[in-house]
Amino acid sequence: MSIFSTNSKDQAKGAVDYHDDRPEGSQFCEHEGHLRGRHIEFAVRRPGLAIIDAQRIFLDPISPARLHGSDHVMANILLLAATFRALDLPVVFTRHIERPDRPRGTIPEFFPRPLAPDDPLSEMMPGLSGHMKDGQPLEKCRHDAFCDGIPDVLAGVDVLFVAGVQTNLCILSTALGLARHRIVPVVVSDACAARERADHCAAIRCLGSGHAFIRTTDETLRFLISGFKGSDEA
Repeated sequence: MSIFSTNSKDQAKGAVDYHDDRPEGSQFCEHEGHLRGRHIEFAVRRPGLAIIDAQRIFLDPISPARLHGSDHVMANILLLAATFRALDLPVVFTRHIERPDRPRGTIPEFFPRPLAPDDPLSEMMPGLSGHMKDGQPLEKCRHDAFCDGIPDVLAGVDVLFVAGVQTNLCILSTALGLARHRIVPVVVSDACAARERADHCAAIRCLGSGHAFIRTTDETLRFLISGFKGSDEA
């Protein structure tokens, strides 16, 4: 028996049908297909979604630091967030900002200019506020979004779909860190972005080699509306 109501499944099915008509995303990597061939063959009890640092500095067309393929990536992020919410599944958003009273780890050695909380480009992208609940976005100042622990909103989650930016930095680090919490990461490759396409693809190849499952947005939506029972194999 499905855990979803008819209305929520219909809403998610509509999202899949809509996405089928969208053009292929520019973040798709050549030779990526074999990484997505690894099936989730265990029972998934409760999936969740983490949207990492979907901020204006990375995704806004007016930002001088805009990432490669950001338009398509942002559309996929919105679609994922809407679908998880429609199915009443947990969603967490993070915002990378740096405050003087919080340690930045080794980040200053590589990125000396901090992203201040009052910087307009540190704000979350428009359109996300309707999907964020009280207390979100969660602030972070290191690459691993959950280095201080898993937030309460993700309690009980055994598989976490991860989307956002940057693939080779915070996405990579967050996905690797989930092993400490016994949470299986699934990186949604066409809902992530990096400065250069080559950096994105290198990170996806690394993650798919044995650290995370790799899925596209379309594959993720189909998995969700199927009821995610047992394998995601078609």
